[in-house]
Amino acid sequence: ALTGLPQREAFIAAMAAWVSDSTQAEPDGRQPEPPMPAQGCLLFADLDHLGMMNAATSRDMGDRVLRHVAHLVAVCTQPVGYVARLGGDKFAVLLPGMGQAHAQRVGQLLCDAVWRWQPSWGGERHWVSISIGIVAVDARQHTAQQAIHAADMACYEAKRRGRCQVAVGQMAAPQTPPPQLPPQS
Repeated sequence: ALTGLPQREAFIAAMAAWVSDSTQAEPDGRQPEPPMPAQGCLLFADLDHLGMMNAATSRDMGDRVLRHVAHLVAVCTQPVGYVARLGGDKFAVLLPGMGQAHAQRVGQLLCDAVWRWQPSWGGERHWVSISIGIVAVDARQHTAQQAIHAADMACYEAKRRGRCQVAVGQMAAPQTPPPQLPPQS
């Protein structure tokens, strides 16, 4: 309710629908026109030092920051992406059909937009920044949880590098079931 964005459960459902839509044929066996792209990117964004800002100002200021950043995430990624607040100060954006280089540019645009916004509280200006992790995802090979985890780990890498930046992560190789041995007679 605070940000007006869908929450984690809705995001997982949207990713599941993407997987279904990108791998499902029409009842007559044809692919839908146009087919939903099976590849895309997942952007995972986390506000930097929101807890410290809450302590230095107030919870009301933190809520104001969350609302504004949610708006910026939506503006920078829609109508192409599906945006959600995963909880706390974490946001995710599913970008079906978007390549990694393009997703990086979108992520950097978002970092820059958040950084340029300097909210004022008690007559003082405050700097706000966001760290972003991006992974390329194939809907036919990766689950929503795998994608979120990989993008979250990439976001942690952006924070380790100094925050207010974009880091690209890698999806783990899909698990393949072991080969079936023929029954012994």
